Amino acid sequence: MGVVFQATQLALRRPVALKAIAPDLAADAEYRERFQRESHLAALIDHPNVIPVYEAGELDGTLYLIMRWIDGTDLDELFKTSGRLSPRRAITLLRPVASALAAAHRHGLVHRDIKPANVLIARGYDDEEHIYLTDFGIARHTDTGTLTRTGMFVGTIDYMAPERIEGNRGDAPSDIYSFGCMLFQALAGRVPFDRPTDISKIFAHVNDPIPSIRDQVAGVPALLDEIIVKSMAKRPEDRFRSAGELTAALGPVLHQLDTAERTVVSPAPEAGVPRGATTIAAAPDTPSPEQAAPPTPSPEHATAPSPAPAPKPERPAPKPEQPAPARTEHSKQTQPAPEQPAPAAPVAERSAPTSDPPGPPAGPTATTPRPTTRMPDRPAAARRSRRSPILWIAPIAVLAVAAVLIVILTSGGHSATGTKVEINGTGLTEGRTVTVSGQPGSISLGTRNLWVSLPEQNELVRSNLYTGAQQSFPATGNPTAIAAGTAALWVAQPGSHELAQFNGDSGAQVHGAKLSGTPVAIALAPDSSAWVADSTGAITHVALGGSVVGTPAHSAPPAAGLDVGEGWVWGANGASKGLVRVDSGASGSSTAYAAGPSPVAVATDQGVWTASANGTLTRFDPRTDQLRVNAQIPVGSTLDAVAATDPGPYVWALSKNKKTLYRVSATGAPTVTGTVAFASAPVALAVNASSVWVALQNGEVVQIRFS
Repeated sequence: MGVVFQATQLALRRPVALKAIAPDLAADAEYRERFQRESHLAALIDHPNVIPVYEAGELDGTLYLIMRWIDGTDLDELFKTSGRLSPRRAITLLRPVASALAAAHRHGLVHRDIKPANVLIARGYDDEEHIYLTDFGIARHTDTGTLTRTGMFVGTIDYMAPERIEGNRGDAPSDIYSFGCMLFQALAGRVPFDRPTDISKIFAHVNDPIPSIRDQVAGVPALLDEIIVKSMAKRPEDRFRSAGELTAALGPVLHQLDTAERTVVSPAPEAGVPRGATTIAAAPDTPSPEQAAPPTPSPEHATAPSPAPAPKPERPAPKPEQPAPARTEHSKQTQPAPEQPAPAAPVAERSAPTSDPPGPPAGPTATTPRPTTRMPDRPAAARRSRRSPILWIAPIAVLAVAAVLIVILTSGGHSATGTKVEINGTGLTEGRTVTVSGQPGSISLGTRNLWVSLPEQNELVRSNLYTGAQQSFPATGNPTAIAAGTAALWVAQPGSHELAQFNGDSGAQVHGAKLSGTPVAIALAPDSSAWVADSTGAITHVALGGSVVGTPAHSAPPAAGLDVGEGWVWGANGASKGLVRVDSGASGSSTAYAAGPSPVAVATDQGVWTASANGTLTRFDPRTDQLRVNAQIPVGSTLDAVAATDPGPYVWALSKNKKTLYRVSATGAPTVTGTVAFASAPVALAVNASSVWVALQNGEVVQIRFS
């Protein structure tokens, strides 16, 4: 779509990349409009792994874009010269690209042409590398219709998502698919669907099974294979819910590879260590997996270590009146050593405020947490949307807490003094305890922080999951249910009949949606918008910014628990037909199903689960209109909440009356595989990929780790 020249910016005497748009495109009015959008949107992204745009405009009928000059090479050239990369090298180079994508998606910008040629590798002094994602030339804003002409096939076939091939518009999941193809190529040395013709490639993207990298390359961690498979899922809803979640998922793999490099066999057994045991030779002051931070934080949550200084040019730039023509990609001059491990490029980000700011040290990252729910009389359940199926199997998955599910219970009774926890079950251990100044109304897990609402104090508390640093923020309307998404913190404010959107960095309310009744339950959609159930029976979709989307659905009686999953919004209302399925579009249509006696909570994990007041846990197959029951087990005398990561190994059910948390296997024939009993009655539950947090009436929030 244009030619890139190396030029000199006279005012600052620095080399720049000058992109001149092809004349035939510049003469097209529709394209000129798209160019204006592209340049403005690209300039909005302030991220260390996105090429900075200095200027855009028109001179003598030529459209131009001035960007940072990158003295180095690109990933495509590296693949050609080096072949396949080691897993550690591949993640080091590509994880910053996922971070850059997350920043772009957060601004509503979809790239639509993720490929190795658009990943630049800058070389500085001492062979230091820095990664840039470039060429948003065919990007489009998600709030607008595509400006690509009818019949135009935009993108590169080797990396194109099935939905785009089928004619649908490309969204953020399409970029994630392309990233998965590129990651596969980095490890295998070839694209995943290497076919002789474009037609056969197109067919393979849509119909052929996703190839396993472990079947083709020895030594690739199983977790990395599963990340590729999830990124390249045929259905967009089965992929990572955000590029931030993808970034976070890569962190534990890199940590695992780094740890393996430090593993040595002890020459002589130490006291208490069996002969032949393997020990880890950790570097001084190396934090444990619970504390260690992946080199690159999730783009969904701003600021990590300061980025490396911009590389200095190694040769003088030509004079502006004699620009040196370059390839249609940015300059590719020097090439990095083929397989020399390089430190992960630091990723710092000053982007739009998010719901889950970083803690003091760079900590583990992940993606979008989920919803909350609250019940008037009975406890309630809620959670987020679809989550990575691979993170729960990582031994250090606590570093990637992307998919968070929240369940809220009603208050009542007197608090106990002191926390006593009785754990029964393999793989369950007690973790940290966070203490707040009152009885929690709700809890929610973000990437790095635990959020707690305190209705009586009109406060929100943020506690860093890794440092324990704690801060309180004022709120109004007696905040109850809360849900921390990647782009917003949603707070139910019963006192003002409002669903409030908060800035997680500043702790201040930035938007609000007035509801017809008291908000009682929240569920997060994949894009961090929220579904909220209120006391009038309305189930309303609220977009980022506080506007209501479409027509609210209805539940009679009002839904006390909500969840988003399996392509629908689900509500539980305690009636004889107490499971409500809501169209996730704008129609407001809903259908009620019989789900056993008094379903009070709902969650999705490889099916739809309901918890009933009589202590029964039921799993439904959502693929049929009749919601066929495929599992039903008695868990306790009463149940108040259910939560799960989707997909994940366990479903978690909570009984306030019994003061007990139940762990239930999610696959095969469900059975109770563990219990945790508390001295104080539980009031809220939040689950992520590696731990469960339970808020108690005595003002303590207890972490239970599981494996």
